[in-house]
Amino acid sequence: VNAVVLTPIAPHTLTNRPVVLPETSTIRIEPELGDRHAEAFASFDGQTGVKLERGNVVVVDVARRPLRMIRAASRTYFAVLREKLRWAER
Repeated sequence: VNAVVLTPIAPHTLTNRPVVLPETSTIRIEPELGDRHAEAFASFDGQTGVKLERGNVVVVDVARRPLRMIRAASRTYFAVLREKLRWAER
């Protein structure tokens, strides 16, 4: 699917759902840091966060090259979920 999925991290209500956008979309995020105590950080792929300063803009758009996914032949996706989420245990 040629699309961009915008997914909330740790949503507090069930109304925060992923949004599917066309691949031609450009997402611009500019935090409002009006309060002198306000801070914002950007983190990509779970790596160390980068502090955003007033006026910084994070721009997300489609990559120039497609992402190649590698799948282990020894375990299925659902086998990994069963193991990590302990679905088979009581």
